[in-house]
Amino acid sequence: MNRKIFFTILFLVFGNLLFAQQTSPVSTLKNLFQNVKGHQCEKAAALILYKGADEKRNLKDSFNYKNADEKKRVNRICRRISKYLKISDSYSIENSVTHNRQTGKYVVAVVFKSGTQALNINFEFVKSGEKFLLSDIK
Repeated sequence: MNRKIFFTILFLVFGNLLFAQQTSPVSTLKNLFQNVKGHQCEKAAALILYKGADEKRNLKDSFNYKNADEKKRVNRICRRISKYLKISDSYSIENSVTHNRQTGKYVVAVVFKSGTQALNINFEFVKSGEKFLLSDIK
């Protein structure tokens, strides 16, 4: 009986840790980079905040890749991220996430390195429900 309790608690603790990692801005960014590298913009669309005329979805939902206009916007964002990844020899994602309480945005700093040069880019996320969505790249 004690073993069942132990494994149940162990499962709950590690399950929560895994879930927490999957819903952080850093894990969302890593997932986004993987999708862009794999030319999977349709999957990336689910990680990008919708900004548009649909008031019900504006700043609350992710893009719908099946919509032609939204597909173009997602592809444009993916191309931008792809350019950063292609021009750099490597990149590092800063572990600390800055949260701006006024705007509600979470900022993840990424340093793209090419030779002796470094390019610092901030990826901004907002929380939508239980997940984080990319809202801006600066």
